[in-house]
Amino acid sequence: MIGKISRMLIMLLFVTALVSCGQGNVQPAAAPGVQATPSPSPDEPDEEGIQVIDGGYIVSKGKEGWLVTAYAKRDGTPYVDAFWFSVNDHTRLLDADGISVGTDHFDIGSHVQVWSTGLIEESYPSRTTASQIRMIEEQAADAPRLEISEEEASKAALQWKSDEEQSAFRTIKHISLDESKSYWDVELVQFENAGQWSHIRVDAVSGAVTAVSVAENDALRLFAPKAGEEAGTSFTVEGEARVFEASFGWTLEDGHNILAEGHAMADEGAPAWGKFRFEVNYREASQRHLLLFLYTESAKDGSKEHSIIVPLKAPEELIRYD
Repeated sequence: MIGKISRMLIMLLFVTALVSCGQGNVQPAAAPGVQATPSPSPDEPDEEGIQVIDGGYIVSKGKEGWLVTAYAKRDGTPYVDAFWFSVNDHTRLLDADGISVGTDHFDIGSHVQVWSTGLIEESYPSRTTASQIRMIEEQAADAPRLEISEEEASKAALQWKSDEEQSAFRTIKHISLDESKSYWDVELVQFENAGQWSHIRVDAVSGAVTAVSVAENDALRLFAPKAGEEAGTSFTVEGEARVFEASFGWTLEDGHNILAEGHAMADEGAPAWGKFRFEVNYREASQRHLLLFLYTESAKDGSKEHSIIVPLKAPEELIRYD
């Protein structure tokens, strides 16, 4: 009798183990009238993913992927965030209304939000696969004669070339339409000096690009000399300043030596923007590449603030190689 009970207990435990092992692959029964949701395929993400760009611009779009850049701040310091996105058949492409569109709907200058699948290669630019890319609604012009859209103006600005050699890692800090004057105002930021920007205008009728300032920040605007320009032994610096007591400093360097330095005055102090114009003189340089620095000084400790950096070139006859 005891042997028979033992055998029954063993069989009961065996059946229970089999049922338990099978439950891991069994879908729970759906409620009456409700369709059961199948498990997502590993190749088909069932979520948007991780948002990595909240408001950026497509700078490049090709076989290598889509390069998207965005102006951002990290611990209060401005920088240009940049991602190369792989776009595949599983990437959801949406317009500003959330409607699915094709890749042709996006162009250089498109203002977008981007989500990643979550696997990000730490580099600069970072590399990842886009799970979703969504257009951001554009500013629209009321006047029909203003034919250049925000996307077209952004594209013109991002593809604009000054005399300076510039990297592809640039982005738009701000863009706005002045309908009364028929142009788009654009603040363009380079990766190398994200704390300053170039102010350019894009004609809202023709699409022509005009530089307003070479470089500017919240305290200084530089109109001349142009970035990349050849600077002889004497050249003029022009711009505007919004600084305490209208005073700011400047230096000219060649990477090895300070060639000239001094202080300059604007014709008005803060909060107004005062105009300035002064001459820089130097004798020679140790190499061709020069840097002109303009900066303000902290009233608290005298440290340099609001620096603007403009690359220039020394004429060959002024170079004295060591």
